[in-house]
Amino acid sequence: MIVGSRYADLPWYYQNVQAALLADVNGFLLVINFPLTAVDRNYEIYKVTAFPFKIANTTYLRYQLDSGYLAINILHQTYLAMREDIFEQCQGQSVKVCPANEAVTDTKAKSCALSLFLQKQGVRETCQRIITVQQPSPVLRRLGGLVIYFSPEK
Repeated sequence: MIVGSRYADLPWYYQNVQAALLADVNGFLLVINFPLTAVDRNYEIYKVTAFPFKIANTTYLRYQLDSGYLAINILHQTYLAMREDIFEQCQGQSVKVCPANEAVTDTKAKSCALSLFLQKQGVRETCQRIITVQQPSPVLRRLGGLVIYFSPEK
């Protein structure tokens, strides 16, 4: 069962928990429907960003990633590459409930973002690389309460 003990999780309960009251002259019955989940169906969602890095004097390399988010179960057995539009359908703050309309894939399958995340061998074969002689622009991104600034080495 998904349970949060923080006051901030209260809106999640209003959105996802369903309740019904059945009553007659002898009493009433309160029926509450909580979403249940197993440990292998809990996923951590990561925003995927590929920063360029210098490989020679004026040459930079960046990996071409196929999705904006990577959802991987906490046992690292299955994953889902999520596009931005799919991620936006997820509801909740600290605990997110996402629609189950995409198939999950075993982590033995080859994916660039997954290979980089799990630091697998063979990233060169799995990932498409973009090589440029132009120095990339600095990157400033906000991810929730975190601000990321990246500036390629000059």
